[in-house]
This record gives sequence, C-alpha cells and structure tokens, in this order.
Amino acid sequence: MTRVPPVLKYLEQIIEGVSDTYGSNFFNAITLQLNKVLEADYTFIARLDAETYTTLALVCKGELAENFVY
Repeated sequence: MTRVPPVLKYLEQIIEGVSDTYGSNFFNAITLQLNKVLEADYTFIARLDAETYTTLALVCKGELAENFVY
C-alpha cells in the first residue's frame, strides 16, 4: 500500500473545503481551511496595493474576523 505524503492530505482537505464556493466566500473558506490545516492562531489573505494591505479574509483562533486595512 502506498503511503500518501501529509502535504497531499492537507491539500485534499483544503480543496474539499472550498470546492463549492465562489467570490468572497471562496476567500473566507480557503482561509478557514488553511487555518485548520496549519493549526495557526491567525491566517489571512490580503490584497497588496502600492501603499496598503487590505485583508480579503481573516481568521482569528478558528473564527472569521472583520477585515482591515494596514
């Protein structure tokens, strides 16, 4: 029996978690999945402009949080 590397299991979990989402819900879903897989306290996806960063999705301790600009 072939052993599946852990990274492939993580990718499979992420893909399953976002496969039926679109638009802003996609960013929320993928950030939640990344947070879960990475077991991180904070995870975010941000848009980088010339002088600012705007979060598109933010997860704090397993829960979606309000986006912000910095």
